[in-house]
Amino acid sequence: MDKINKLKNSNLPEKEVDRIMRELINEKMDKEYKEKYAKMLKNEHGIERTAPPQAAEKKVDPKPSTKLISFPNFAKVAASLLLLAGAVYFVNLQLSENQNLLSAQEYIEMENLQYMDVVRGSGDESEIRSKAINSFQNDSFKESLRYYTQIPNGVKNAQDLFYQSYCQLKLGNNAEAAEGFQKCRSLLTFNDKLYPESSFYYVIALLQIGEVDKAKSAADSLDDKSWEAQELQKIYFK
Repeated sequence: MDKINKLKNSNLPEKEVDRIMRELINEKMDKEYKEKYAKMLKNEHGIERTAPPQAAEKKVDPKPSTKLISFPNFAKVAASLLLLAGAVYFVNLQLSENQNLLSAQEYIEMENLQYMDVVRGSGDESEIRSKAINSFQNDSFKESLRYYTQIPNGVKNAQDLFYQSYCQLKLGNNAEAAEGFQKCRSLLTFNDKLYPESSFYYVIALLQIGEVDKAKSAADSLDDKSWEAQELQKIYFK
């Protein structure tokens, strides 16, 4: 292999090239003759030569590097480690803070809203509205929704719309719930009893449909001291 590598040198004199070529040819020929006669001795006379065992190559353990890290490199490594440690601490802090929070789905599954006996709009409650309310009070949200959707839009008041939207939310119809709560807020004033609940469940419905940025924007618009803002602190926005 060393001879072949020497031949790759373009500056090698012509005589040296010829010498190396002759040696390579001779080595090749010698090897072929040796193999030829060794085969003849084995096949015709049953004689087989074995090469003497070669001494095992002594392995030398590489010496451990004594090269020290230069100061600039050491500073870079130290800064990277500090940055990594800070990132790990921040992630762990966030995880520990979120351990006590609920997702929007968990909140809805755990919570059952009690019907609040308030009347919105004009006129007496119809028979169908009474059935819707009774079903809601019995946590029969599918049946209650069926009755609420039968109330004509011209008769349906903000209270009807609120409980209809809550039924949608409990049943997983989150897009319809978000639309209903948003409309309900537009029909109520800030001082109305169902306005805080409409604002709260509107954010919950937005989280359920994955509109996280819109939910955060709606939550940020609330008064920090309001019930809905305080209640939203239990929710993990994701």
